[in-house]
Amino acid sequence: MRFFVHAPDGQQYGPADIPTINQWIVEGRVVPTTLLQPEGSTMRAAASTLDGLIWAENQTFQAYTPQGVSTGRLELRASWVCLAGSLVLCCLPIGFHVVAGLAGILFAVIAYRKGNQIALAALVLNLALLALIVFQIQGKPTPYDPQQLLDRVKALAPR
Repeated sequence: MRFFVHAPDGQQYGPADIPTINQWIVEGRVVPTTLLQPEGSTMRAAASTLDGLIWAENQTFQAYTPQGVSTGRLELRASWVCLAGSLVLCCLPIGFHVVAGLAGILFAVIAYRKGNQIALAALVLNLALLALIVFQIQGKPTPYDPQQLLDRVKALAPR
């Protein structure tokens, strides 16, 4: 299996196999906190979690947090905000809550692809809420016909 190496400067190297990555460890180019991404996948993990890499016991590493790599925290927050917005907007007739639910799902998927495992909870809750909304809407005639809304707005507009 080969991996892409995400350096702290934001550059991506590879794909490289395990022996090559072990050589980079010896050279100090890969440390335990370096993010590796399997070829053909979008998930990233710290090099220390990968089996087959050889770390010398007396080797010292300078810990770092890659600056160019997002952990999906912002997207996860956006997903939770969309979930809350969907719950709050559920009483509005035009479907803002559906849009908020779809946005919440999108943000949760993006956060998960960036390696944030907690995003699964946000994804499941957004999906569940959207399913409930769809089942509630399905089969019920909406009291707000678009033509009725347009007529009301026209009636309120000054002439």
